[in-house]
Amino acid sequence: MNEKALTQPHPYVTVVVPVLNEAPHLAACLDALLHQDYPPDRLEILLVDGGSTDGSREMATSYARQHPHIRVLENPEGIAATALNRGIAAARGEVIVRVDGHTLLARDYIRQGVHLLQSTGADAVGGPLRPVGRNEVGRAIATAMAHPLGGGPARFRHAREPEWVDTVYLGVWRRETLRALGGFHPCLAANEDFELYYRLRQAGGRVLCHPHLRSWTLVRDTWRALWDQYTRYGFWKAQMLRQHPRSLKWRQVPAPLFVLLLGLSVLLGLWDRRGWWFAGGLLGLYAGITGLTAWRLVRRGKNGRGFRVWLAFWVMHFAWGIGFWRGIMHRQPPCPGEKRF
Repeated sequence: MNEKALTQPHPYVTVVVPVLNEAPHLAACLDALLHQDYPPDRLEILLVDGGSTDGSREMATSYARQHPHIRVLENPEGIAATALNRGIAAARGEVIVRVDGHTLLARDYIRQGVHLLQSTGADAVGGPLRPVGRNEVGRAIATAMAHPLGGGPARFRHAREPEWVDTVYLGVWRRETLRALGGFHPCLAANEDFELYYRLRQAGGRVLCHPHLRSWTLVRDTWRALWDQYTRYGFWKAQMLRQHPRSLKWRQVPAPLFVLLLGLSVLLGLWDRRGWWFAGGLLGLYAGITGLTAWRLVRRGKNGRGFRVWLAFWVMHFAWGIGFWRGIMHRQPPCPGEKRF
């Protein structure tokens, strides 16, 4: 899509970090950014705060005082998409790197990302998703999320070799590519990344997932937080599909289909006992598949106790499926849009 060459040898890079109540892990995220092996005089970090109430804003301001190449911006809308757009608009760099506040980057992430952007012909590059937990629940969630049954079989989640994919975790972009696309959709409170990558591919762009781009995402560490996260993902996936119905992937169908079949079976059971039998069969099959998978993961030495890994599958699938159908039934008001750049 964009064949404009980057400045050699080290183009100026802007890292954009959307921040909203990331206090438990923001310091680790920023320390990883400050220890990148990319030339520090060719790097700026924009922390775009969406109204944090847990001390994240104060922490960001403290880092900015100590490090002149860190700036703090305001994001009154409070969602990642508008935070990223504000960061892109304020960026001085030719290259934009998205980093979430609960992400840890390998020391060579930015250098490798810039090199791949320069050398592969890709319009966006990223690495596989590597989930990490901080407590027993989090480790179980991370184990389930890393398995295709939990996080899905998308190639960017499990890539061991360089692959052309439909989306990646985070992303390294030319700034002009993002501007040409119009940035992130300002009315999507989640799924804004997949929507942007979809528009990029529709415009003829290519997305590369490369295992050399190493990063780790700190997952939710309570069941309630996981439920809320995946309900939100499902809801906003449905909203996105209203605009881009052809973007639906087969891997996104099983969870909402399972929830739909189960719900219809229960309703049928109010009139016909066979509905209850069908619902019981569905639940039994699902419990068997997820239980066996959890047992095998724990047997192979993955983090998390078997029951917690099993429960993580249930929470992710049911939350995503229920959120999706809520999104189908609840149409968001028309998006007024905004002048993004």
